[in-house]
Amino acid sequence: MALLHRELANTFLVLDTECVNSILTGANFPLYDDMRILAFEADYPVPGRKYIEGYQGFTWVRLDQLVYNFYELRSIKAHDIGMDEIWKAGQQSRHQAFVSMDIQEATSWTRSNYMRGFDDDSVLGRSQQAIRNSRPLKSKQLE
Repeated sequence: MALLHRELANTFLVLDTECVNSILTGANFPLYDDMRILAFEADYPVPGRKYIEGYQGFTWVRLDQLVYNFYELRSIKAHDIGMDEIWKAGQQSRHQAFVSMDIQEATSWTRSNYMRGFDDDSVLGRSQQAIRNSRPLKSKQLE
């Protein structure tokens, strides 16, 4: 997918002690819901731009969403959806870490862990399954 080969010039990520601890520690070892990383808006503050109250130029992002919802928003939809809107959406999620602009996905936490992935009956699991099902099969059965 060509999308995954572009670097984001409008965002930089910070991996600090809290991020590392969210990935490496936890009572039952880390769950996807707990793994998160800091994402900063590279040009914050943009002169003349009005931001959502409370936004300070960065947001937490659930680690697995860097390559799903977050990357898409910052690369393809950056002119339509500002980082402050992503931050606001994240305020509804566990650890105030961005998961999705969709409120149902943002507030539905999975019971997933790093070994299994999303549970099939979770909102994100159903969403991921729908994406998989919509892709054409790569098979030799096209004879």
